[in-house]
Amino acid sequence: VDSRSWYTFYSEESLWEGLEPLLPQLCMRQLWLEEEESQSSASRGEVSSAFHTKDTSGNSFLAVVFPSVSQLWMLKYGTHLSGSFQFTSLPSVLSGVSAVPLPHVSMMLLLHPSGDLLLYNGTEKVTSVDVSS
Repeated sequence: VDSRSWYTFYSEESLWEGLEPLLPQLCMRQLWLEEEESQSSASRGEVSSAFHTKDTSGNSFLAVVFPSVSQLWMLKYGTHLSGSFQFTSLPSVLSGVSAVPLPHVSMMLLLHPSGDLLLYNGTEKVTSVDVSS
């Protein structure tokens, strides 16, 4: 096998032919800065997870978990006519160290700092979830 023809076949140019870049489904940009140190993100600690969830009324939320301060921020947003996202209210802050969306029922499961599992519909607590055997 001629090494020159192998290189031509597997060259970077031939690998990229016909491929198109992936377009992001959600883009975020910083819209404000908080001046007060006590309100800065450093005082909340690092984010462990963030996800999109909906409630049973179809409202969309961006959920952001700050486990070091046991907070889950729920930012309600809508889609503008131009297709861009627009936050429609101040964040609702819930007590929690972890959370996961349950898209098939349009709810969210939250792990409270006490160890309880709580079922939420948007920012409203629905019930506690008992997982004892």
